[in-house]
Amino acid sequence: MRAKLLIASIPLLPLLLFAACVEDNPYGATPDAEWQGGDDHPHVQAWGTLSGGLGSTVLSDLDPDTAGIQDALLLSFDRSMSPGAMAAPAFQITETSPGSGEAEVEQVIYHPDIRRVEVHATFSDETAYLLTIPAGSLTDLAGNPLDPNHNAVTDGSPWDDMLVAYHSGSAEETDLQPPRVAQHSPQGGGLTERLPRVRLVFSGGPMDVSTLTLDNLTMVRTSDSSSVSMSLDTATANTMTATPVDSLDFGERYTVRLSASVADSAGNLLDGNGDGYVWPDEEDFLWDLQIADDGSSHGNPPTVRNAESHIGWFKVNFEESLTGDQVEMDESTLVATNIQASDDRGLIPLEIEVDMQSDGVFCYMQRTAAGPITVWVSANVQDQYGNGLDGNGDGLGGTPGEDDWSTQL
Repeated sequence: MRAKLLIASIPLLPLLLFAACVEDNPYGATPDAEWQGGDDHPHVQAWGTLSGGLGSTVLSDLDPDTAGIQDALLLSFDRSMSPGAMAAPAFQITETSPGSGEAEVEQVIYHPDIRRVEVHATFSDETAYLLTIPAGSLTDLAGNPLDPNHNAVTDGSPWDDMLVAYHSGSAEETDLQPPRVAQHSPQGGGLTERLPRVRLVFSGGPMDVSTLTLDNLTMVRTSDSSSVSMSLDTATANTMTATPVDSLDFGERYTVRLSASVADSAGNLLDGNGDGYVWPDEEDFLWDLQIADDGSSHGNPPTVRNAESHIGWFKVNFEESLTGDQVEMDESTLVATNIQASDDRGLIPLEIEVDMQSDGVFCYMQRTAAGPITVWVSANVQDQYGNGLDGNGDGLGGTPGEDDWSTQL
């Protein structure tokens, strides 16, 4: 067995200069901020094995004359790391199948020129391993700790533990992938079924069915957050369905929420926003649906039918979303903060005149346009019933960003 050793492939002179200049490190972390945030923190950008290269998690023997599988785990970083932190205690290798022992780290070799570390150990046949780098164990040259979940917050263990699974032979690796919602329905507006079956399909499972309960799947009326009673229909390894107990109201909008506390069978919590990482304050997965208007509830939102281009002016025309029916707009929302135009020189001052006869607004440009004109209408524009603009045409309206509407003239 090799003796425990740290080898940093750094020439002696630069190393001495680095040591002499530690106190004047120009890359030092800001002392007034626990974390500087975002890209100022190091991440593992790739991993692999010495035998298979980056991207491989299969352990293969590099020294047949020595007992066991002689290999090394590779980790590549996106920032220059502190060589002093590259020591055996920072790398814990645990058997996950079939045993539960540990593989002793025999040698750590850090290559600062390529920001890569080799973690050497002797492994066993037909065995799966989990590499854990405990939260705070590794830092970059400025002292910023590794940020595995990419949220630029000091979360501590287990959130900031860096985990990578490896295996030899046909051993099954530990599942480290958080589950996600791959499909969800129904969604959008104009729904005619007043007892809609809510259905979710998961990826990254199988799911822990015990977490797929009505405590974790809820529906509320969006306008006042009043709870809607649900009946759980099915909960399986990859799907969940539930139905409202009573018929939903015409023209009403409802919000469905799946808690981020649901988990798969390996204990991985839901990746609620689908960014590939799980945070301590992970977002619940939620979406809205709306029952079709019956003619008296006036719940259908307005949308932009088109924008007519003319010399020196343009006109924005509105209609009811999904149906195309005539709509009466709230004139107080048809103002310059909600309807704008821009060109190569920036914003174009507008004089806005409401045309109540044709459900539109005339927009007179107060200067000559320079290049193509982009027209933008805010989701805050409303009809006479207070329904916000449906800019993306899904039958729901009023969500800033998502329901803003724009076109180029």
